[in-house]
Amino acid sequence: MKFVKKAKMATLTTLSILALVMPVDGALAKGGKDHKEETTTSKSIVKPMMSEIYQWSADFEVRSYFQIKKTLVLDYRERGLKVEANATTTGLWDSYEVHVEEFDEDTGDWFVVDTVDLSDGRDTAYFADLEQATKYRISIEGSVEGTVWVYKLVD
Repeated sequence: MKFVKKAKMATLTTLSILALVMPVDGALAKGGKDHKEETTTSKSIVKPMMSEIYQWSADFEVRSYFQIKKTLVLDYRERGLKVEANATTTGLWDSYEVHVEEFDEDTGDWFVVDTVDLSDGRDTAYFADLEQATKYRISIEGSVEGTVWVYKLVD
């Protein structure tokens, strides 16, 4: 009888230790299916306590390339940009590119610092690693038309 109690206790202790040590997939732990979260960029910067500050929206109709002439500057609290788009491609491809461009004071030109491919319909891109007090603009490349909404991400 004592052996059975000791065996049960040893088994429970082992299972408890394994449960603490082994990672558990969040979706499976909640009883859900194992879904992979879709992201549009490898730079996922959204944190639970971050908030979004709406900046502006713009309608666009692009045949190859178009820069939206609205400048964004991040301050010390702002960590990046979120760009939402609801668009329809009008050419052969079912995707298009959204760029963040930075202004170079020395040359007076804009150059691309990050690019994300977006798909037909509603899609979202996050841009991180942007510098504070630097001028940025959003540009769109592809054969596409729709609306874009831009937000700053704030801690």
